[in-house]
Amino acid sequence: SNVVEVWVEHLGSPVYELVDQALWGIGNVVGDGQRCRDFCLQAGALQGIFQVLAGPLVQQHVAISRNGVWAMANFCRVKHLPQEFVGPIVQGAVHFVMSPDAETSLDAMWALSYLSEEEDHSDGPRHILRGDALPAVMTSIDSILQGNDMCRVPLLRTLGSLSSGSFATLAVAKVPGVLQFLQAAIVNPDNFFSDKDRREAMWAVSNLAADSGKDGE
Repeated sequence: SNVVEVWVEHLGSPVYELVDQALWGIGNVVGDGQRCRDFCLQAGALQGIFQVLAGPLVQQHVAISRNGVWAMANFCRVKHLPQEFVGPIVQGAVHFVMSPDAETSLDAMWALSYLSEEEDHSDGPRHILRGDALPAVMTSIDSILQGNDMCRVPLLRTLGSLSSGSFATLAVAKVPGVLQFLQAAIVNPDNFFSDKDRREAMWAVSNLAADSGKDGE
């Protein structure tokens, strides 16, 4: 426990090496389960990561954005993230998914994917659909995929999870670019998408169609 507290202190350091090691350490601990994740939350680790990602070291060292976004995403991998942290993570993920660094962009997209799987215990899907989070991603999807085509995997998973939720799933279909992206994954004219991608896309479309039928639209 003392180690985590020391890492949290190091997040406020101007020394790149200390911050980088702290991000790496916290990210590993957080991934060990809900108890470890919640301890890190209580120690202020996530707030410290937010401050690092908003600070100058991100512009100076690509490892800071990589490890910072990776650690942030690990907070989402464990279910039942307290709701007060969901909104800031969604905002951070949307920002960093536009990163020119492929690893940073991919981990940011995975953060959205993990949050999209939450239903009763988190407000993740609502935060992603509310405001401009999903529209911002879809508007920039071509440039995102050019930077790292592996982003298509968590994006398809995100769309499928959102469309299978218990609330207003048709909001997903109304976001410009979503249906075109799913259609491209299914038709796959350029062999860009894998068979697994195609199944994910068909799952999402099936969810959307089922919800549409229930609403009589």
